[in-house]
Amino acid sequence: AEDEGTAEDEADAEDEGAAEDEVDAEDEGTAEDEGTAEDEAAKAVPRYTAIGTTFLGLKEALEHPRMVVKLIIKRQENVGNLQALSEFGNLKELQFNRLAADELGLLHKAPMLEHLIFNKCDNIDWGGVTNLGQLRRLGCFPDFPPKPILDRLSENGVSIYKFEPYET
Repeated sequence: AEDEGTAEDEADAEDEGAAEDEVDAEDEGTAEDEGTAEDEAAKAVPRYTAIGTTFLGLKEALEHPRMVVKLIIKRQENVGNLQALSEFGNLKELQFNRLAADELGLLHKAPMLEHLIFNKCDNIDWGGVTNLGQLRRLGCFPDFPPKPILDRLSENGVSIYKFEPYET
C-alpha cells in the first residue's frame, strides 16, 4: 500500500512540475511582449477599474484620470477645480468631506456619476445636484437636503439615505 501512495505522490509531483514549466513558458512569452503591453496599458482603461478605484483628492486622481471610479474630496481642496471632473470618464461615486460644496453646477461634467455623498458639508449647491439626470444615490450626514430638493430628487428616482460616518 505504501508503494502505491509513493507512486501517486511522484505522479502528482511530476504534474506540478509540468504545470510550473507551462507557467514559466507563459512568463517568457509576456516578457518578450513587455514593451507592447506597457504601451497598450497606457492607452486602455485597465480591467480592474470595474472593481472600483478610489482616489483621495483631485491631485492624485488627475495623475490617472481614466482609472478614477470613486473620488473623495476633503476640506483642504478647492471645489472650484470641479471642472477637472470632465477628465474622469469612469467616475461613478463622488464624496465630499467637510467642505463648502457651493459650486456644484459642474457636476454634469462627470457623465457616469451615479452616487454622491456629502459628509459634514456646508452651503451645498442643491440646484447643481438636482440637475444630474444620471444620479441614482445620495448619501447625507448630518442632515437631509431641504424638503423641495428631497421631493425633486425622489421624483427623479434618486435613493436618498442618511449615514453615520465612521470616525477614527
